[in-house]
Amino acid sequence: MPGDEYLVEQPEEYMVTADLPGVGEADLQIHLDKGVLTIDAQPSVRPADGWQPIHAEYRIGAYHREFAMSEAIDAKAISASMRDGVLEIHLPKAKPHQPRRITISRG
Repeated sequence: MPGDEYLVEQPEEYMVTADLPGVGEADLQIHLDKGVLTIDAQPSVRPADGWQPIHAEYRIGAYHREFAMSEAIDAKAISASMRDGVLEIHLPKAKPHQPRRITISRG
């Protein structure tokens, strides 16, 4: 199974995207435990017996990835969505860990 995945840091959150063709929401499990984000997928689409592709862009099979996450994540605010075979996980940073601009007052 392909695994083009990206972990991007933005000012208010981290975002993980993963290409998961052939995987539906029911085939997907996402966990955050002890600072490790785990993504497991088992596509429900299976090739027929004796099926041999002449050319394949990706292989069909299980997908497993783990990402060590910062303690700065607000675990209660994590969200995930799946659209057109692309998984997107939003991991908001806890407020004290978000950057903020400090204004300078006149002395």
